[in-house]
Amino acid sequence: MAENIIKTEGLRYVYSEGTPYEHVALDNVNIEIEKGSFVGLIGHTGSGKSTLIQHLNGLLKPTAGKIFIGGEDLWANPKDIRKFRFKVGLVFQYPEHQLFEETVYKDIAFGPKNMGLSENDINRSVREAAKLTGLTEEYLEKSPFELSGGEKRRVAIAGVLAMKPEVLILDEPTAVLDPKGREFILSEIKNYHETTGATVILVSHSMEDVARFASHVLIMNHSKVAMFGETREVFKRVDELCEIGLEVPQISRVFAKLREKGYEVPESVLTVDEAKEAMLKLLKKGGEADA
Repeated sequence: MAENIIKTEGLRYVYSEGTPYEHVALDNVNIEIEKGSFVGLIGHTGSGKSTLIQHLNGLLKPTAGKIFIGGEDLWANPKDIRKFRFKVGLVFQYPEHQLFEETVYKDIAFGPKNMGLSENDINRSVREAAKLTGLTEEYLEKSPFELSGGEKRRVAIAGVLAMKPEVLILDEPTAVLDPKGREFILSEIKNYHETTGATVILVSHSMEDVARFASHVLIMNHSKVAMFGETREVFKRVDELCEIGLEVPQISRVFAKLREKGYEVPESVLTVDEAKEAMLKLLKKGGEADA
């Protein structure tokens, strides 16, 4: 049986509780995330996804319910909360706005330094994280403020990776990047996941990105968990996703229409490569719909 790295029980969070502005952001959220999985977290603005990820490393304290990280109750002893923030690394949307040190090296080293690592270990962690995010040696002594938007994003992500978190959470890490920068960041996140075995939670509005990289999908809607399961199984539920107002990947929609018309194609096609393979098989059979 797979080991859970994250578990929530009856998790509830209310903003401005007891005031006229009271708002329930999380309502009875119960999830179990397996160690080493890659989870795509999707939902409309206001669905609760950002509030959820801020709970997972203790930035917000639940109004009710519990959170377990590696089997430990996150809030059992509030004095221990700091250790969980090293275990669960959170990269905020537009993380480059949080850069503040004189050099790229110092910015990446900030987390490991706060962990109390030795200078040798800090140096090793900084260089490993820089390499993982495609930052060569020449970048390390530059000011982060001299860099392009995409390069700043890589520095900010490297700063979290340098702490070697067991769980890496990224909130829209490719926002406003050009296609090349977007592809680079996503490929590096995938590489980090595969080489370290860390659990990754990717918050994204792109169904295509989630379909390509995530093993599981968690969908939030109106402060609750609407769906949670293997990516292929979740994206089969085209009608339910549309009712929520979410779009399945374009390729999945096309193949759902083909099935409706009687063509023998797989129930869930997520990527271009899968689509190509399915179409070649269909053409070999003659490419006709069932009567």
